[in-house]
Amino acid sequence: MASGSMAASRPVWRDRLQAAARRSGAIAAAAALAMATMALIFALASYQMMDNALNTAAGGPTRNLLGPVGAWTADILFTLFGRAIWPALALPALLSVRFWRGSRLGHWKRGLLLMALAVVVLDIALALFRPGAVSGLPAGWG
Repeated sequence: MASGSMAASRPVWRDRLQAAARRSGAIAAAAALAMATMALIFALASYQMMDNALNTAAGGPTRNLLGPVGAWTADILFTLFGRAIWPALALPALLSVRFWRGSRLGHWKRGLLLMALAVVVLDIALALFRPGAVSGLPAGWG
């Protein structure tokens, strides 16, 4: 009988410590997601056509801000999606803000699926708008 009443009267500091640990984890996840999004933005913004990556075999130094990893990442993303990849960076930025504020993420899987669909539709529209090669992009506009 005594042990049951002791378990029911759990110390308040344990609950607060668990809540603080959950909040710290959410803030760490928000910071990691925001940094990954910023890294993608920097890699895409500093894309150089002559960097050594998937579509080029250049011999010079890599001029991407994130080095060879950024050059490869930007080249692959621009090859697959063209300039339509830019609006897709809004979703991880939004999710990191929601993590940071501690609010519910909502239907993030559905949002990810809709964003992927929107990128593909925008990619097709850009490819139809201006077909052919564009200087500086491996797959043209879309």
